Parts: sequence; C-alpha cells; structure tokens
Amino acid sequence: MGIDAVVLAGDRSAARLLYGTNKAFLRLRGKPLLSYVISALDQADKIRSIHIVGPGERLRELLSEFKYQKPVSYVEQSDTILNNLWYGSLHTFPSYKRGSDYRLLKDSPEAEKCILAVTCDIPLLEPLEVDHFIKNAPVTDFDMIFGVTRKELLLPFAPHGSEPGIDFAYFVFREVIFRHANFFLMRPLKLGYVMDEFIPLIYSIRYQKDLYNQVKGILAIIRAGAGLKGLYYFLTLHATRAQDMKGRRRLRNILRRGVALPNVLKYAAKVLQTRFGAFETIGPGPAIDTDNETDLTIADQMFDRWKQIQAQMLQGKYPLPQDV
Repeated sequence: MGIDAVVLAGDRSAARLLYGTNKAFLRLRGKPLLSYVISALDQADKIRSIHIVGPGERLRELLSEFKYQKPVSYVEQSDTILNNLWYGSLHTFPSYKRGSDYRLLKDSPEAEKCILAVTCDIPLLEPLEVDHFIKNAPVTDFDMIFGVTRKELLLPFAPHGSEPGIDFAYFVFREVIFRHANFFLMRPLKLGYVMDEFIPLIYSIRYQKDLYNQVKGILAIIRAGAGLKGLYYFLTLHATRAQDMKGRRRLRNILRRGVALPNVLKYAAKVLQTRFGAFETIGPGPAIDTDNETDLTIADQMFDRWKQIQAQMLQGKYPLPQDV
C-alpha cells in the first residue's frame, strides 16, 4: 500500500514568489511548475493519493488540462506554511473535517501513518526518486525524515565554463556534503514541538545565503534552548558552507571535522523532542528547485540536457565527480 503526498503550493506568509506570483503557476517549457511534481507523484508506485495545498480553485483550474491516475484533491491554503502543511496532513485522514479536534484522529486506524510532504518547485523530480525514498527511508525508526542530496549528484547541474547552471549552498559535515531535498516523510500525529516550532523556523530562515536569515537562525537557536553545542553546530555549519562556496577546501575540511552528522542528528532529535533523522535521495531531482527568476530561466534553457544527466545517474551510468 502506498502513502499520501501533500504538495505545498501556497502563496501567502513565508512563501517566496517568482516574478511576483506563486511559483506553482509559472511555466517551464510551456507547463506549470506544479504539474511536473504532480506527474512524478502520480506515476510513483508508493503514492496512493495527492493533496495540493494552496489557492484551491486557481490550482484546480491550472491543472484541469492534465489527467491523473491517482486521486488528487485540493486543500484551501491558510496564512502560513506551517498551517498549510498541518491542514494538508490532516486532510489525508478521511474522517477529518477542517476545524474539528484533530486529537480525535489519534484513535483512528491510521494514527501512526506517514505522509510525504513535497514543495511545488522541483520540476526534475522523478517517480523513481519518490519510490526509492519512501521504500528505503527508515520510517519505523523516526517520526520525521528529511531528504538530503549529496553534492556529487548536484555538481553536474552547476555552471561549467560557458554552460549555465545553478550554484547550490551545501551543508558540510565530517562524512558528507549535501543539500537539503525538498521533500520529507513525517507522522503528523506524532509531531508536537516540531510542528509548533521547528518547521516554521526552518521555512522562515531556509534561505541561508541571506545574512538576515543567518542572524534570525542564531537567535532562534538561542530561544529554542539548544545551548552552546547547538550554537556551535549552527555557526560551524555556516562557516563550512561559506568556505565551500568560496572554494577554500583546505579550511573547509579543517572546520568540518567538528560536525559529525550522526552527532548533529542525535542532538537535533533531543532539542526537537522527536525522533528526527535524514536519508539520502537516490537522484538529484528532489534538491533542484527554482528559488529565483534566474534559476527558472536556466532550468528552462538546460532542461533537456539536465534530464539526460539525471536519467544516466538513476541508471548508475553517469560518472560522478570524485573531488568535491
């Protein structure tokens, strides 16, 4: 049996707009960005239904030209990303009516179920990437699992000589360098503090190239009671990210020795008061998003070439860079 997917396609508080409009409505190769994501989910064997959260009637009209095999429903957006995720998650419970007491769902047969949450701006997403993540992520051990994508899988999509690409910012740990993917698994009814504090925090400071968000992150770490160790991890990860972007690998590699991924995840789980983990994606699609107008233009220009590279990667035929 598959699981339900919640697609975040809202355009209110904390949503980053492109060209002044909701990213879901923008076109890439003549098709809405959102349609690429829905198509991948619809073709994934491990997905049983799709719940799109955003301006419901406009989204329904946007996708009216497409036919899907899986049930697709529309959940009217709220004022924040957190509420959109929350209402979308609750909408996957057939017995839930918006505004009712969600705690009653804890007695339902599906109280322990996981859902997949996905953003609307990852047009390279492939069904195989979705199925692999759901099938292989250790869902029995955690209540929230974030997808992460290795730098090796994303470097072929960066600029090379005269060929355009997208420069990504990475988290640099002792064992691995990765970028966050734009999907994660979660057990909605098992998350308390995470839903109230962590997800709003992540989305409010997720653009960590911005100095303003870096300062917000530091203040949030302090308010969350993460202590000196939490602040150390946060600042060191920022320092390694900065050195990685500047190509200062020697200094980056010295700094990364102090941030082992298992230790950080274990500490994060304690602070977040939940069973929190991470799992690697099999391909690059979940991590290649279009966060700004330039990235969207480049994705449109390079789309065919990128899909070829991605297909080779998923077949294990693309020679990944070794020196990252």
